[in-house]
Amino acid sequence: MQNPSAQVWVFVKTWAPDIVWSAPVAGTNDELITIDSTHSIPAKAIQAQSITTTLNLDEYNQIFMRIASRDALDASAKLQGWRTHVKLDADGPGGTTWGYKIDGDDGIRFLIISANGKDCTTGNDRPVECSTFDAKVTVTDELSPLDDL
Repeated sequence: MQNPSAQVWVFVKTWAPDIVWSAPVAGTNDELITIDSTHSIPAKAIQAQSITTTLNLDEYNQIFMRIASRDALDASAKLQGWRTHVKLDADGPGGTTWGYKIDGDDGIRFLIISANGKDCTTGNDRPVECSTFDAKVTVTDELSPLDDL
């Protein structure tokens, strides 16, 4: 079986073909897997690889806010054996996180796709508005079913 991380990089780049993503990098204790604005996990704590990019508001709206875009990503992920994992999904005025998981021979892997707003403004009677977003795709190494997370 092909490395699940390599498969993810291919279908993510197909899902968002106009976006330039970084090369995959291994997680460090300085980097976090963001679940939502108040929850994150040190990437090295569970061994993970990530690709990143910065999106403008139009790019964010095109790939994260359109239902058809999420449906296309779900379909591509499903073809590779990934299942949506809604316990990792989060959505709010400053960003979006989608979660997936895949069962392997020795455990499970998680895939987290997120975009978190930066350069955000708020005002009275106005919604939060962000001009740019840090997007990240993270794939964990296989975790044993006995791992205590």
